[in-house]
Amino acid sequence: MTTSTAPHALELDRSDPLELLTHMVAYGLAAIVEAATRTPPTLSWTEGMAPRARVAHAALPPAEMAGIVQGHAARLVHEDAWPQERIQLAGKPRGLMSPRLAKVDHWPELTRRRHEVLDRLTGEDTWLDQRFLWSLGEPCYWSFGSRDEIRQDDAASRLELQPRNQGSEIVGNRLSPLAQAVAGRTPEEIEQAFRGVVCRDSVGHDAPDSRSGIGFRAPGPVDDVVSWCALWGVSQFVLNRSPRSTTTAGNLRDGRDEWFFVPIWRGEWTPARLRTVLASAQLRAVAEESTGRNTDDSADAFATSDGRRWLLARGVKALVVFPVQRFGSASAPERRAQRGIVYPIGKGTG
Repeated sequence: MTTSTAPHALELDRSDPLELLTHMVAYGLAAIVEAATRTPPTLSWTEGMAPRARVAHAALPPAEMAGIVQGHAARLVHEDAWPQERIQLAGKPRGLMSPRLAKVDHWPELTRRRHEVLDRLTGEDTWLDQRFLWSLGEPCYWSFGSRDEIRQDDAASRLELQPRNQGSEIVGNRLSPLAQAVAGRTPEEIEQAFRGVVCRDSVGHDAPDSRSGIGFRAPGPVDDVVSWCALWGVSQFVLNRSPRSTTTAGNLRDGRDEWFFVPIWRGEWTPARLRTVLASAQLRAVAEESTGRNTDDSADAFATSDGRRWLLARGVKALVVFPVQRFGSASAPERRAQRGIVYPIGKGTG
């Protein structure tokens, strides 16, 4: 097991590094704890054939970290909290801050109301909320298709995998009810959920085909606490917007083919180190080689070799790549990360 310099560690006992959900939960838990403390937590992986994710803090035992998660959700269930904000679209209330929504007919109203929320969050200095909303994306009004139709989803994070059936959207249909569910748990129950002792999927009604994994794993019940933190893990992946496209860190696309990729590392990382590596050109270059997207010219080969050395110097020992598959209708397909494939970083380096 990885030796931690922090005396307190919360180990995700049921974690599976070949499920994207595991990585997202650890990232989200660390981000929530980081926002509530002056000293950042650390993330690490246990050693052995079945590594498990760990989040540790020098001053906080697992029970107190669980209490922070409960308090974080409780703050966002108030009627004036941004996850509870709604806007009427096609005669139905939708989550104002969702990046993928039903067709928007009145863009000025949507933009004005979203800006009001962002201005309020800036004044309250709630930087995790701001980072999350930035990373989640926004409805896009500046991208057009071949028939001059607005491509509203073009500025959303590729990690926004909420199924779109019947107008479903991620804030109103997922984040808001999860906040209610997690706020109602005790710290002890939250810690048990992280350790895999219990699995209460109230938002997904414990259905065998529950979508509470939010596209980060195959359908099936996922505890509300786990789903909540997995969503907040999106905050660690930056978006790079341009007038014609939006690139999500940790994501590759080639036509209809798509992959997510994340690192496995030795030692302890702060959330800041994690964000740096996830957004790095070096990690992307190695992911492109692993998925066969880069060319064979010498410049790309040099960039990939240099990227491997850069990652090895920071303790990265492997890359996990998750192919994305589409399910359901062609008009509103459900995108879902499949089981990951491990690529050792040291392979092929000189």
